[in-house]
Amino acid sequence: MTTNKAILSAPLVLAAMVGCAELSTPTSVTPIALSVTNQSQNERTEETITLPLTQLRQYAKGFDLTTFSITKGNQEIPSQAIDSDGNGTLDGLVFNAQLKAGATDTFTITSTPNTLSYPKRTHAEISINQGGKRGSDGKFEGGKFEPVKFQKIPEGHTPGDLQFRFEGPGWESDKIAYRLYFDHRNVNDIFGKKVPDMVLPQVGHIGYSYHKEADWGMDILKVGPSLGIGGIGMRVDGEVQRVATAKDMSVNIVTDGNLQSHIQIKHDDWRIAQNNFDLTNDITINAGSRMTHSSLTISPVSDNLVTGIVKHQPSEFISSSNESGDWAYIATFGKQSYVHDELGMAILYKKSALIELSEDKHNHLVTMKPQQNGKLDYYFLGSWAQDSDGMTTKAAFTDYLNGEIAKLNQPLHISAK
Repeated sequence: MTTNKAILSAPLVLAAMVGCAELSTPTSVTPIALSVTNQSQNERTEETITLPLTQLRQYAKGFDLTTFSITKGNQEIPSQAIDSDGNGTLDGLVFNAQLKAGATDTFTITSTPNTLSYPKRTHAEISINQGGKRGSDGKFEGGKFEPVKFQKIPEGHTPGDLQFRFEGPGWESDKIAYRLYFDHRNVNDIFGKKVPDMVLPQVGHIGYSYHKEADWGMDILKVGPSLGIGGIGMRVDGEVQRVATAKDMSVNIVTDGNLQSHIQIKHDDWRIAQNNFDLTNDITINAGSRMTHSSLTISPVSDNLVTGIVKHQPSEFISSSNESGDWAYIATFGKQSYVHDELGMAILYKKSALIELSEDKHNHLVTMKPQQNGKLDYYFLGSWAQDSDGMTTKAAFTDYLNGEIAKLNQPLHISAK
């Protein structure tokens, strides 16, 4: 077997598992022995490693994603087949690893069926009211929220009408949970989690408020007219406008996976600044991570897209130093949660895509230019003091952010042995 080398950034992943893909019959192939080197001086205790199918087939011709397992030594480790572009075809895999600073480990991928049982550590859903009826006040009465795989925005849907559980799609890891307002606001909110369990299926039942503290946690962010955390907008005449005028919006739950979950949100015919755009937002979250990866594709290519962090007081603005590498961040930290305890929020962006950092009345802003083929990648995250491993000081939050930036700027080195 020839040796092929590639630098694969982790946890930079754009993928998710699909159960209904059209696939070939699995065949036995030569095992793949991967050498994975952590070139940084930081231990990576929760690393999601992504391998595209094209790369795997360079290592082992005929490799099939329907049946495989991954081992380190004699121990099988968690893994998942993925569909990175949401087109219904498996095109890669992810696995979870722990890597010491400066160390090289070997992982073996075989066509042996995966027999490992491991807990579900990510989740994604959109659930719509079934059986309820719209009352005189415009809100749905009765009924039950049922999860669906795909949903277009219904005609007549308005904010707070109880047509969707927690007002739109939600996604979570064992660290934190997020939701997107599936209406003209189209921005992200944060659910703080006191427990590592997957809690979203129990959140937002009719008659119960997630704005009140519960054993699992609560909604911890007041969004208002802002971009929330990591919402999308565009600058028009110097002002930020949210994605509020798309002709149609849809949500596709690409996967609800154990290691990674993936939601694809499409905005068709977004009318803004006398132009029409089609915008796709692929959202992924990994086990053990607070970060949501937002991968945008816009057509035609826009001169600028904007994301940001809602301004709340009291909080302190933080930004990364001018370290080497393309990834950087802006952040806020302070007693800015809904219950006035410590909450940190951050946007991680590429300096090569940056137009400017700025602010307006409601937001700290990052304005970026999509790069090749109208694509733009960034991350957003939150960290609540009451999380199961929450950070209560600015110093701890800053150390955490610097560690995440170091991972992105020093990707793992992966090669076939």
